[in-house]
This record gives sequence, structure tokens and C-alpha cells, in this order.
Amino acid sequence: MNRTCGNCSWYEADIWDEPTPPDACGYTGEKVSPDKPGCNVWEERRMSMKRILAVDPGTEQSAYVVWDGSTIEKAEILPNIWMIQTIMGLVEEMKCDVFLIEQIMGMGQIVGQEVLETVFWSGRFWEQAVMRGVRCERLPRNDVKLHLCGTVKGIRDANIIQALIDRFAMGQKNRGKGTVKQPGFFYGFHDHI
Repeated sequence: MNRTCGNCSWYEADIWDEPTPPDACGYTGEKVSPDKPGCNVWEERRMSMKRILAVDPGTEQSAYVVWDGSTIEKAEILPNIWMIQTIMGLVEEMKCDVFLIEQIMGMGQIVGQEVLETVFWSGRFWEQAVMRGVRCERLPRNDVKLHLCGTVKGIRDANIIQALIDRFAMGQKNRGKGTVKQPGFFYGFHDHI
């Protein structure tokens, strides 16, 4: 169950072990921010968060992100053949609990070789995660649009990027990337990451 706290605007996804009631967050009145939202239970809940390995598959290269509930621990774009080995290593090394991959959806259109190649690699990545005993989930792009933007109609990548910046990097320099001396939440991100 997904819910938003009425006291502190802290969003809680269904990947928590147990849901926190909206009125029991212990909001202290501090400024809400992604790294310190002001809830008394934040650190406790963050520590119980499952570590997610999320993959955005592509025809020749794919991107992955390891997310612990508050920070991005690792992110990279790799050739697909290397991604298979990387998935094996990340699941074991970083103790990932959930493998999440973008679900390719039929939109009633003719698909080309690139889409079919992406579907092939998605299956290869999924297989690696399943063989390692990780909980696997597929996430359609429309679900991401709906969750972040409230609608799927007319939503482009730029809208999704802005929604992520508003949520995780509000007020940070360079659209949340920051600088070398003061890295932001999205420091090092480019292309599909």
C-alpha cells in the first residue's frame, strides 16, 4: 500500500516491511527534505528499507541504480553483456532485496527490432536476478508517470525529471546535480540514469 503522511508529506511506498500510520510519523516541525524529513521514525524506517536494484533496459546498453530508501548507493550505464555480471555481483555484494526492471508494454503499435532486442535483454537480466533468489518486480513506465506526475497523458521525460528534482533535490544547484565540491542528490547522473 502506498501512502503519504498527512503531517510531514513523507511518501511511503509499499516496499516497507510494515506501513506507518499517517498520523504516527512523529513529525517534529523541522523542514522536510529527502535526507532529513523531520519525522522521528525516519531513520528507523530507512534502516528497515529494502535495498532495490533497479534496471532501465536498452538495446545495447542499460542503466542500473541501487537505492537504499534515502540515497543512491551506486548508479551506472553499462553494455548489456556486462550488466549480466554486474547484476550477479550487486545482488550478492550489496545485499539487494528487490530487483526492479522497466516492463515493456504493448501500446497497440508495430514494434521494431530495437524494442524486441530490449525485451530479450530484459529477460536475461530478470533470469539472473531470479537465479540469485531476489524478489523480482516489473514496473510499467505508465505507473512511474502516474506516480510522479499524477497523470500519464502528455508526460515526457522532461516532466519526469522535473518531478524527481522537485521530490529529491529541491533547491540544489544544477538541477540537483550540484558541483564537484558540493555534490547534489543526482550528482554523476546523465542519460538514462
